[in-house]
Amino acid sequence: MKARWIRLARRLNSLSVRERVIMAVSLAAALAAVVDALVLSPQFAAQRALVDRMRSQGTELTRLRSQLPVPGAGTPQSSVQRELAGHRAELASVDAAIAERLGAGQAASLPELLQRVLRRHERLALLKLDTVPPKADDAAARRSVEIQLAGRYADLADYAAAIERQLPGLRWARLDIDAGPQPPVMTARVWLPGGAP
Repeated sequence: MKARWIRLARRLNSLSVRERVIMAVSLAAALAAVVDALVLSPQFAAQRALVDRMRSQGTELTRLRSQLPVPGAGTPQSSVQRELAGHRAELASVDAAIAERLGAGQAASLPELLQRVLRRHERLALLKLDTVPPKADDAAARRSVEIQLAGRYADLADYAAAIERQLPGLRWARLDIDAGPQPPVMTARVWLPGGAP
């Protein structure tokens, strides 16, 4: 092998400068052709294929988007949203009726107002709703309403907060929650100043 390299080196040394330049340029061109054939051309082909695939996927995506239904036009979600909007409108009308009756000299009875607020809390069970006559020594001669509800503690707290919000003039005479039985029972005595229960 060493002898072969020595012969090749002697042969190259015997070449003229012009022949050496031609050989170097030929070897460089051959090497560039090999690199192009083995590395660059496959990479460019893969890149072109990727670009073509992205274009076809973009076209397919545009076609699929055009086939999608318009939001709010007959989808199950839109019917649920319409139903929810109806319930919200009904709730707003009940709130307005309560506020109107409270503003008009307490024309609605307190038990009726408490039951209206209770309709929004379907997990609670109404056990008792009575009007309590005023005591003889009560200077204001106010009549109060006693309400007794059963349900989870969180639902009872939500109801108490709701009647506070809906009946801003409401006064509490007493509020007890008996956690002994299942479910807990809340007993409350409330009154509205200046209004008949």
